Amino acid sequence: MALQQIKNYWIDSFLENPTVFWIEMLATISVVIGSFLIAYTVLSLEPILFIPFYLFGSICSLIAAIIRRAVWVIVMTSWFTAMNVTGLLRLILGY
Repeated sequence: MALQQIKNYWIDSFLENPTVFWIEMLATISVVIGSFLIAYTVLSLEPILFIPFYLFGSICSLIAAIIRRAVWVIVMTSWFTAMNVTGLLRLILGY
């Protein structure tokens, strides 16, 4: 019964807006990879490995939130995107 409800929830999400569904899937995969890289390199962090994954994930999430018109998610993902851009620029420019 619970599994059927979860399945229906996923199906409803897809049917509501298939484009956003796939954008959110890409965001999730990207952030999962980024968090894995942080966990794997925690003793010797390599930001150049994980920041691009977080940046891509936050941009995808921001796009999906704008399409869904989810105001607070837009605020949150805008912040994440700005911080990831800042981190990547600092990493590339070395300041």
